[in-house]
Amino acid sequence: MIDILAAREARYALIKAIDFNEVNVMVIKANIPGPNKNLSLAYLLTNIFKNLVCRMIAVRDVSFYDGSDGPYYILKINKDNIKDKLIALEESHPLGRFIDLDLFINQDHSLSRIDIGRGFRKCMLCDRPAIQCVREQRHYPSEIIDIIDKQFKVFFADSLQAMINKAMLLELNLEDKFGLVTPSSNGSHQDMDYQLMRTAIDVIIPDLVSMGMVALSNPNLIEVYQKAKTIGIATEEKMLAATAGVNAYKGLIFILGLAIISAIHTLINCGSIDDIYANVQKMTYDKLNEDKINTFGEYAYDKFQFTGARGEAMAGLPTVRKVSDFLQAQAAINNQVLSMALIAAIRDSEDSVLLKRAGSMERYLYFKKRIAGIKTYNLHKIKEVTEECIDNNISCGGAADILITALFINEFINLFW
Repeated sequence: MIDILAAREARYALIKAIDFNEVNVMVIKANIPGPNKNLSLAYLLTNIFKNLVCRMIAVRDVSFYDGSDGPYYILKINKDNIKDKLIALEESHPLGRFIDLDLFINQDHSLSRIDIGRGFRKCMLCDRPAIQCVREQRHYPSEIIDIIDKQFKVFFADSLQAMINKAMLLELNLEDKFGLVTPSSNGSHQDMDYQLMRTAIDVIIPDLVSMGMVALSNPNLIEVYQKAKTIGIATEEKMLAATAGVNAYKGLIFILGLAIISAIHTLINCGSIDDIYANVQKMTYDKLNEDKINTFGEYAYDKFQFTGARGEAMAGLPTVRKVSDFLQAQAAINNQVLSMALIAAIRDSEDSVLLKRAGSMERYLYFKKRIAGIKTYNLHKIKEVTEECIDNNISCGGAADILITALFINEFINLFW
């Protein structure tokens, strides 16, 4: 308790040292009861709401601190009274009850709900004012932490599903994709169409979410990887049953599944974005030496040392990272950005689907060069090369998987980092 009080004093000292002539100050801190304020939940909650606030208002400076009273952010903002906005966020967000968004208008005073004519916050477990329950110690800290944990997992699963779905549909709904299926064309695929792809998406997303929830609940990366592999194998079977044997997203289940569990493992262990990619390497370092199952990817490796998706994973998803960095640098994600991101994925990756359909390394390199030759967005040129790909039965499914995975990582970073 002494350490917690000392950490609070240190936080107030930081606030008092700020010049309030031009700024107000926000403190974002998780509302975690009990002696351990440094639960993983605290870091997750503070990051989520820091990102929400930074998108909601103009923020001049953001500083992160950690201590015995838990993690927190101090934000310098314009001298506006945004307390109503902060209260609205606390009350409308599914996790808002578990976060404190304090607004300081000077070194000594933070605006309270009472200051602006609002009632006390409600207790997480009952309808009484929270301050009353705290003073009277009506609830055990473990009860409250259990509620926070359960509601966070619901929020996390819902968010994960939405992010995966968004990433997959952004790719699928893009037109003119060098032989890939689009809303208006089967591309080079006689056995696939838009509706079949939508059916496959609906089948595999719940299992991808399940992989993520395994990672959320288990800090052991290798154990998570082994469990995720089991889920992934079952997911492939479900997909093939739903699509009458058509392989719509087998490669994606592998590469996106890795990205999902690595991103979540990295998040709960307070790692950096770099660690997302490093953890994929840790899981797949020996992927090329696994038992052979007679796939085209194995044939391509034996004949051309062509590593495809396995090599991408073993190297820590370098192409995914390049595409994700490109997406992060854009003001918005639109068709133009998506087209150029897909071209970059085709240019920089080893695409087993493209090699298989090309039929030879010479033709593979020809079509790769044709597509990579589109250096700036030119819809006429994209349509022209797409028609050539369709005429020659060319498709770039591996690059599409990379684009989807990069889109997911982009969304994940925006929410949690």
